[in-house]
Amino acid sequence: MKTLYISDLDGTLLNDSTELSEYTVQTLNRLIADGMNFTVATARSAYSACKVLEKLNLRLPMILSGGVMLYDPETRVFSNVKYIPPDASAAALAAIRRYGLPALLYALDGAEQNIYYEPALENAVMKDFREGRLSRYGKRFTPVSRLEELPAGGVCHIELMDTRPRLKPLYEELRRLGGLSGELYRNTYTENAWIADICSAKASKGDAALELKKLGGFDRLVGFGDNLNDLPLFAVCDERYAVANAQDEVRAAATEIIGANIDDGVARRLDDAVALGKICL
Repeated sequence: MKTLYISDLDGTLLNDSTELSEYTVQTLNRLIADGMNFTVATARSAYSACKVLEKLNLRLPMILSGGVMLYDPETRVFSNVKYIPPDASAAALAAIRRYGLPALLYALDGAEQNIYYEPALENAVMKDFREGRLSRYGKRFTPVSRLEELPAGGVCHIELMDTRPRLKPLYEELRRLGGLSGELYRNTYTENAWIADICSAKASKGDAALELKKLGGFDRLVGFGDNLNDLPLFAVCDERYAVANAQDEVRAAATEIIGANIDDGVARRLDDAVALGKICL
């Protein structure tokens, strides 16, 4: 059976310093070199995902922006991009405006990703996120006076950051709009902060995983995760592994609970399975 192994990044494969440990790097590179089909599915964009994974010898496309697109780390080409329909994008921005919340608008400009924001509406959580991503990964952010002034055709997804009580009513309204889908989940690194990712109704980690399964001719999918946005991935996997630090809903959906992200849970589980003959490479 040809199996594809897919791991989330933040809170799952990455440690609490948002890095891959040397053990995880060495173990996964050895398993990949021996023939394991391994990739990642993350809410991150190509900027930060490629930076944190630069020591990992990935050969398969990555699932980025929560399933909005695939990205080949070898050719640096985006594919299978699920753009938000222009009318849905306009309706979403109108709703966001009514709630007075800041938003990051992710667009694909040719072969480059760009993120637009309104400085006048930026809250502390989003500012910390933007400045951290800029300094650490060189992620490109472009300030604009109004997001509505941007071309609506190339919008990949919209990201909002605030407390859960402030985000939940807007998130539920956006989910009711035609052509949109999304996830509301806790920010892994900031206490009491939540993230709402809004994308095309055709995009999710699960949908992208099924696309990869078909493209690569895989028979089975095995997923690893910790947060609520990993549940769509779990829904299409034959086996589902939640790290010990995963949220309760993710643990409940898992086939098995494995070691925590800070204990290299994913790499150790895969290495042990190969050593025991449960995975044949």
